[in-house]
Parts: sequence; structure tokens; C-alpha cells
Amino acid sequence: MTFCNPNEYGVRFIKENDLMHVLDVIRSRDMFRYSSGASNCTIVENLISSRIQGRSALLVSSGTAGIRATLKALGVGYSDFVAVNAFTFIATASAVYSVGAQPVPVDFDPETNISLRHLTEVLGHKPAAVIAVHWPGRCFDLTQVKRLCDEHKVVLIEDACQSFAARTGKVSAGHQGAAAVFSFQQNKLISCGEGGCIVAEDTDLMCKIRQYIDHGISRTESGFPEPDWVIQTPGENLRLTEIQASLLRGQLEKLDALLQNLAEGKSQLLVELSAHGIKEWAPMCSLDLGQVATFLFADEVAANQAEKYARDNAVLLKPIWPKTFYQCYAPEIYKSPMFQRCLTAEAVASRVRILPTPPNMKNEDISKICAVMTSLRPYLIEKIS
Repeated sequence: MTFCNPNEYGVRFIKENDLMHVLDVIRSRDMFRYSSGASNCTIVENLISSRIQGRSALLVSSGTAGIRATLKALGVGYSDFVAVNAFTFIATASAVYSVGAQPVPVDFDPETNISLRHLTEVLGHKPAAVIAVHWPGRCFDLTQVKRLCDEHKVVLIEDACQSFAARTGKVSAGHQGAAAVFSFQQNKLISCGEGGCIVAEDTDLMCKIRQYIDHGISRTESGFPEPDWVIQTPGENLRLTEIQASLLRGQLEKLDALLQNLAEGKSQLLVELSAHGIKEWAPMCSLDLGQVATFLFADEVAANQAEKYARDNAVLLKPIWPKTFYQCYAPEIYKSPMFQRCLTAEAVASRVRILPTPPNMKNEDISKICAVMTSLRPYLIEKIS
């Protein structure tokens, strides 16, 4: 059975002529970013930086690795805890665990992303950092969250792994916290199979991150290690390769066309759905770039049945993330003295479903989606109760 809306975005825009960047790398034999003549990683970082209001960008091996490296550069470690939006993929919490710290869930709020009430309570216990999480293709306005973090002198990190190029007003995902992380895994907006990028404004922080992902090494402008080889802080290898960067390069060069295509396709779909009396559900403090359509169902049973009905009719309807991060851990693994159930986050996880809206949707695809969603309309609601 062929689905009319698979999870493919930038990779659909990879054409034969884009392979020239990959072939150039292979022909040069310079597949390591610091080899003589290597340049794709730097070019891609500059392209990304230009989209995040000039923040420094650094490619890494994955989004998870990017969060881990950022936490390490901030000095987060054993005996620390990090406040994490409860509604996120398990990788966000896993990155916190990987540096020896404890992830503490903070409830979701559709008006502010993180519940300000719950965050205020957690900030009183002095977390080492706060991680706010953007949704697939959707950028949240984190103004109020950042204000609280600033008042308590706690660093705000954006997990923007699934929202590269998303904006809200004049602000891009990745430009609101002290640092932010993107992912380029297979089903992201642009992809090189696996990969990620860290962006930050503070040059000292970025220097520490750059050293950490490169075994703690400091390099000269030519890419060679500093002659004295004095490593201040041990690190690990979380670098991206030139071949991976060459795949991203072709997609970034055509990103504006991709974004326009997504916006037009999503707009057409919403117009058609509206004609059938169906509205998209979306948090108030966010804007999306047309990557998915979001729907809220009356309860978990209705959401699961809707998901199955859609799949049976060749339409992909799926959870954003199936559970809060703490629900993914066995009870004996996840233990925190500050733990509170995050009921809104649990409700969103169980009752929200997204429908990918990839580029180049055909009219027949939109008609099929509308037919399925019209059948599901009695189970849709507009507000979390």
C-alpha cells in the first residue's frame, strides 16, 4: 500500500546534479572535515548561521550528540539536574543522562510551551539548565520561558531538533536560548541520514563545545591541532563527515524552494479541510512552516482508532511522540525526588496526532486526506480539557 504522505522532505529534493558535491568529496579523498582542502562542513555551517540571525553554527554527528556536547560545555554533570519539557522524544532526556545529570520533567502548556507555574517551582531548586522543546516543523515563542530562566540565572537550551528553519514572528527556532540544537536524521526537514548542528551566540561557549566534540583539541585556522597539544578538558569524537555535509549542502541551497512548496501545500490542505468543517489544532504560542498538520482527539482511544483508520486508508497519522519522556523509562530506572506527573503533557502525548505534509503533494493526495479526516471529524476537539 502506498501512503500519500510519507515522512520525506528535503531528501525528496535531492536530484542527480546535487550528487556533484558528494562526488567532489570522493574524488578529493578528503572525507574528514579538517583534511587539506575540505570545505563542505564550513560551507554548510555558514549557510545555517545565515538563517539563525548570524549565530555560530557547528555540525555534529547527531542532535542527541549536540545536546550532550552543549551540556558538557556548560559544565553540567553528576549531582546536577536539568529541567526538560516532559513532552519530548526520549533522546532529549537521554542526553541529560549521558552527562551524569538527572532530567526533571516540566509540564507542557499550549500557551507558553513549558508551564510557567511548574517551571517557576522547578527553578526554585536551581537546575543546571532548562531544555525547551520545539515540535516538528513548529517554532514556539519562548519569551516568557526565557524571562523566567534569566530571572533565576539559569541557561535556556532549545531542543530544535525537529524544527530547523521554523519561525515565530521574526524569531527563528534556535535563536531564543543560549544554545540550540538541530537534527538532520532521515525524517527531518533536511537530512544526511544522521547528523546535527549546534548554534550559539556566546563565542566562549561555542569554543568549549567545539573542543568537546573534537577530543578536547584546540585547532589552528588551517585545521591542524595546536602544536602544544595541551588539552584543558577531555572530549569525544562527535564530528560530522564531509560526505554528510555535502548531502546537506545541496538541500540547503534549495531550502527556500522547499519551504515555499511546503507552505503552499499545507495552505491548500487547510483550505480543503476547512471546507469540510475541520480545523487544525495548534498551540497558541507557535507558528509552523508547513511540515505537518496537527489534530487533537477527544481521548486516547479515539486517537488510536483514528491512527489505525488513517493507516488502513493509506494516510499517515501518527503521534508526535507516543509518551512523555519519563513514561518511556521503567519505574526502577527513572527516579527523581522532584518528580511530578505532567498531566497536560501526558494528554498531549496520548491525544495529539500529526499528519506529515511533505513537498509536492498532489491534488489526489489532498482529496484522500480530506476524505479520511472528514470521517474522523466527530472525534476531533479544539481544546485540551
